[in-house]
Amino acid sequence: GFNSMVFLGSPFCRGPLVAESRMSQPLFSALLVGGLLLTAAPLPAQNPDQQLVGTPVATGLFFPLAVVHGPGDPDHLFIAQQDGRIRVMENGVLLPTPFLDLRAREGAFGSSGLLGIAFHPDYANNGYLYVNYTDLAGDSVIARYERNPNNPNLGVFASELVLLMIAQPAAIHNGGGMAFDPDGYLYIAMGDGGIQGDPTGNAQNPLAMLGKILRLDVDHPAGGLNYGIPASNPYVGDPNHLPEIWASGLRNPYRMSIDLTTGDLWLGDVNERGFEEVDLQPGTSLGGENYGWNIVEGTECYNPPTGCVTTGITMPFYEYPHLYVGAVTRCAVIGGLVYRGREMATLQGRYFFSDQCSNEVVSLAQQNGSLSASKIHFQLPETGGQPCSTVSFGEDYAGELYAVCHQTGTIYKIIPKDMRLQATELIVGNLSTLQVSGCTPNGVVNMAYSTAGLGSLFIPSWSVTVDLASPKLLASSVANGSGAVSFSATPPVSFLGRRLLLQAVQFGGKSNVIAREVQ
Repeated sequence: GFNSMVFLGSPFCRGPLVAESRMSQPLFSALLVGGLLLTAAPLPAQNPDQQLVGTPVATGLFFPLAVVHGPGDPDHLFIAQQDGRIRVMENGVLLPTPFLDLRAREGAFGSSGLLGIAFHPDYANNGYLYVNYTDLAGDSVIARYERNPNNPNLGVFASELVLLMIAQPAAIHNGGGMAFDPDGYLYIAMGDGGIQGDPTGNAQNPLAMLGKILRLDVDHPAGGLNYGIPASNPYVGDPNHLPEIWASGLRNPYRMSIDLTTGDLWLGDVNERGFEEVDLQPGTSLGGENYGWNIVEGTECYNPPTGCVTTGITMPFYEYPHLYVGAVTRCAVIGGLVYRGREMATLQGRYFFSDQCSNEVVSLAQQNGSLSASKIHFQLPETGGQPCSTVSFGEDYAGELYAVCHQTGTIYKIIPKDMRLQATELIVGNLSTLQVSGCTPNGVVNMAYSTAGLGSLFIPSWSVTVDLASPKLLASSVANGSGAVSFSATPPVSFLGRRLLLQAVQFGGKSNVIAREVQ
């Protein structure tokens, strides 16, 4: 083993890892300009931290709307295009043949088309995926499809099983978000159906599916339907409410996600007049929340414009005003997801979202249901003079984060901008490789690790804060002229089953923190 030592003026001890080093068009539109400040929780000033960046992993797509992975399938990413085609990436390569082609069944116009996709929790075994699309008549269809049993890169067009058909009064506010919760129930986000102001009152109508979150049991159909009603739905047995309803009072909850670690439901509800909102329903909720539209828009009265009664309304977790100033325009919230990956451990648990007009990648941190921090990370780039027009976030099998640019047809993987640490799996007795890029060329690079979790240790002589608790030094090396360096490590048996955090550090800079379970 290594002896303890004082490193860079702080207790930074070498540990028992055996190490060596070596060189090496918008879907939404805003109507009115709101104020520039919000007393509750505005977006931060226009000062992105620029610690993250998007790297393109798929280009040339036809108006993509979503990117998802199938549970239990580490090799594929699926990309839903508005025109009804579901494209597939296999091990990072975009395949020419679509997984499914629904163009004969769906109508892609305005805010319509193939709007949502979700894979069954047991997709690896049953091959089921669920889609939310508008048909040729403009009505919403929730349907199940099956994977080809002989080819994982193809779905079966003829396998469609329609769960729901919902009449739509207009080609806007159709919603689209879909997600499964930890109990295997399917949630469907439906918009109020338009037009502006919800004149028919769908969002507050307990006998309408529009303007709601629906919750279905897709594994136990009953009552002559192709789905069942979960016994825990809040309005089961209430003749004054549809039993499918889980929550109400929504305008256009275009993107929704469920954090499978906590069960929390997050959604971005695209508003109308002046404010955008993010709603958070805790995993402990019993359902029945009313998010207020069209009585309120965010926290502001809408109908009536003053003196509205807000009793029983769940206010937004976060809201921000529309903005039309300089290079940044904010007009339509794009709900995202909670990051649970391993490559950016300091961001675990933060909720990422965007705005379709500003294309800013923003994250929120919460503690016990209350906002604790918000941060703008960076702005997704233009391509060929066209704005990104962010419409969705997704994650791969490992929980890493992706953003979808509708107008430029690009999928970006979100990664650290400067020093980037990547590693193979850590297996006892096996040589593992740690690679760092973006370092200062020919500069000393130190590889630190911790088994005590995240922390904060400022090292004055190197002008950097290490993001590890009780960090230890694995090894030091010198980056090559391109700013790259590699390390190798062999975990001992004593580390079996332990969670290791690793971070590369050099003068004035540090990499992302990665997490690995020692196998």
